[in-house]
Amino acid sequence: MILGKYRKRILAGTVAAAMVFSFAGCGKKKESEQEKLTSTVVYSVEDADATEVMKVGDAIVHLDDILVYIFQEMYQYSVTPDTVGPLEVTIRKETLSNIRTNYIIYDVAMHNNVEVSDEDKALAQQYADNFINVFKPLMDLYGVNAEAVYDSFYTQMVVTKFQNDIKNQLGQKIQDSVNEQYKDVRFFDIYQVVFPYVEVQESGEPVKNEDGSFNVYDDAKKKEIKANAEAAAKEISAGADPEATAEKYEVKTFSTSTVGFDGAYSEPMNGELLALKKGEASKIYDNGNCYTFYVILNPDNPDMRDYYAYTIASNYVQDEFEKVQNKWLQTIEIDEEGDMIGTAFDDIDIAHMAEVMQALDVQAEEDTSHKDAATTTESK
Repeated sequence: MILGKYRKRILAGTVAAAMVFSFAGCGKKKESEQEKLTSTVVYSVEDADATEVMKVGDAIVHLDDILVYIFQEMYQYSVTPDTVGPLEVTIRKETLSNIRTNYIIYDVAMHNNVEVSDEDKALAQQYADNFINVFKPLMDLYGVNAEAVYDSFYTQMVVTKFQNDIKNQLGQKIQDSVNEQYKDVRFFDIYQVVFPYVEVQESGEPVKNEDGSFNVYDDAKKKEIKANAEAAAKEISAGADPEATAEKYEVKTFSTSTVGFDGAYSEPMNGELLALKKGEASKIYDNGNCYTFYVILNPDNPDMRDYYAYTIASNYVQDEFEKVQNKWLQTIEIDEEGDMIGTAFDDIDIAHMAEVMQALDVQAEEDTSHKDAATTTESK
């Protein structure tokens, strides 16, 4: 455990936002009017480290920890002196909410002996280093040292790891159940070719009237569209590529590859699809606003069973996880007013901080490297 004092067990929900962006900033050449903003110390390291701001259960949150959260909120919302007014309430509210939530979840994680790998620690260190690389000038002015930053990012990774472990456990149970339920069911890959006979937008979505109805083409036009669908199905069954054929008939925008399985469709359609051979097109179905047919790409794909089970589990897990997390959050009683210590939190000058950040030209630059990091964590 790298945490020295329990009060340093801080975990910023806003750190998740930090993981969505790489921290990138550069120092503007200081103009005369910026000298005071970029050189005047707001809090000393000693004051920021010692000032008690709030409590969460038995834990005390100090000013330097609070500031780490606020920096990230300001950064996430790209706050400027011009926009800080309407955003200040949101920043303060989210800061307190994230602190309380993450303190509690961290406490639960510790009681459940969460295991954090060296790879997880290295990732947390990487994001902390990125944070410091940008915020160091601001940290110096507000008395935030590297220890507070490292602890926040480390504990954020602990919580992320713990949350993912619970989600994986919940997901594995339902996935195993679905796999067992569908172990003898045949899954198959299909390409659905769609010929709309209603007016459509450029995006491919049907045009809807105010009453929810569609603008259906007249009978002559519908007859022509059906004939094209029948011709396309005949060509595909004779060996033509399904996607190329859909493009030829200008319906590729509406057509798609998908997965089916025995029992997914109503009869007699279910039996008709199961009887098709690879590369064979089905008969034409009228779905109410289009003519459509299906082409069997692979009549038996057992790998899709796992994918289907995973999809079902993923949809199930989020709801179940929120129930579990709500139970965690009830393990420590929160008193929004009584938990605050003195006026230290209210005394933080958010408007002044916005001016300093603008003077230091702290900016967010979008990055995709966090996606790999998240995948690494969640797959364990």
